[in-house]
Amino acid sequence: MKHYILFIVVGTLIFFSCASQKKAHNSLPQSNYTTDYIVPEKEKAVVTDSVAVPEIKTHIVKKGESLWVIAKKYGVTVRDLVEANHIADKNIIMVNQELIIPDKKKR
Repeated sequence: MKHYILFIVVGTLIFFSCASQKKAHNSLPQSNYTTDYIVPEKEKAVVTDSVAVPEIKTHIVKKGESLWVIAKKYGVTVRDLVEANHIADKNIIMVNQELIIPDKKKR
């Protein structure tokens, strides 16, 4: 609480000082107290031109398809599809459902 009172008192003194000398607010030197945080050079992130972003392969379920058929098509297991898509019952998928196709696992 003491800090707020001090700030108000100092701010009031600056205001009246400017008013008595007819100076604009922006003609005063900038305060060292600011809300901007300057990041030290050693903490700055390095940004490169290209970043490797893995491509996510998906499949839209068509009428008559099963997880087994889709798994065979992409060279993955039914278990891989179930885990990647958080499927509760591997026997229930819907037409037009979008499935994430996981990367092929090296066996």
